[in-house]
Amino acid sequence: MRVFTLKLLKYLQLVVDDVVVERAKVEAAAATYLVYYRRHLALEDRDIVPRAEQLLTPQDWEEIMAAVPPGADPLFGEAPDARYRELRRQIALESKES
Repeated sequence: MRVFTLKLLKYLQLVVDDVVVERAKVEAAAATYLVYYRRHLALEDRDIVPRAEQLLTPQDWEEIMAAVPPGADPLFGEAPDARYRELRRQIALESKES
């Protein structure tokens, strides 16, 4: 997956630097990255999270929760950050379409 991440980052940096890049190349790199990223997340949900639930003790979970910075979730909390409002709206729309 690292190769796909680096390729997408390269194309995005070129776009930011105002270098002319074929849109199709950027779109293909983004699509490929998303396929592998979604696969990675699915594997975590299927294999890693259930195993963690089996092996971690209540004390382990307390330590994990203590390591997470306090505060509301910037995307899904009661008052999402302004920069995430549009993303949140799009996620809600897509979930209704599924």
